[in-house]
Amino acid sequence: MSIVEHWDEVPAEGGTMSIYVAKPSGDGPVPGILSCHSFIGISDYRLDVSRRLAAKGYAVVLPDLFHRNGKRLLFPQPAKENDAVATAASLSFLRMAIDSRVAINHLKSQREVDAARIGVIGFGMGGTVAFVAACTNRDLTAAAIAYSRNLVPGALSLGRPVSPLLMVDDIAAPILFLSSSGDTSPSPADVKVLEALMHKYKKSFEAHVYESDPPVGHAFMEKDIDQFYHPTASDWGWRHLDAFLERRLQGK
Repeated sequence: MSIVEHWDEVPAEGGTMSIYVAKPSGDGPVPGILSCHSFIGISDYRLDVSRRLAAKGYAVVLPDLFHRNGKRLLFPQPAKENDAVATAASLSFLRMAIDSRVAINHLKSQREVDAARIGVIGFGMGGTVAFVAACTNRDLTAAAIAYSRNLVPGALSLGRPVSPLLMVDDIAAPILFLSSSGDTSPSPADVKVLEALMHKYKKSFEAHVYESDPPVGHAFMEKDIDQFYHPTASDWGWRHLDAFLERRLQGK
């Protein structure tokens, strides 16, 4: 399927936020996806993921979540790890909610998009953004989250003073959560806490944990982070993610 792609500048806190748009060519209607980048910023790989999803029939928006700190910042790993961690930490839960709403509105403004079929995906830090988006936007119809490390609380901060788990009662979208048995944040025990709470509040939730020997660790789907990427585990994750999006957004 052929696609069209472009960058837009959208009004946001403190100025504008760059949003990359990739969508199938044609009139639609097509389902939409808000894609949330990891703590390194918008890399070439993250753009390729958007193109891949567009080729499968989704309109995708990829917002620059670091726009308050600079224009399309990118922190290659491991050389810029400290900068990436500091910049990601400056993104409060409130700002995650604001930016996700801005991006969803921009997605819905695309004439090809079916506003009744909007999902969100995120990886690592982006998974936290996707979870906060699901808690604060009841018009989402699917949320796919990979190895978000901030849902079961550890260290808290002024910008992240409580766990997003306190907001789960407001979730309307079905949730997919992907992780691995060798991850320590979120650990398998953390995933069980999340699963139990989602079931307590009667939310649609499915968790899949990649099991292997030796165990695979954090961020196994991050092709742009060599020290974390695990091709076999990544393929496993994408099979689950693709099937989930097809069920929830395309009705397959």
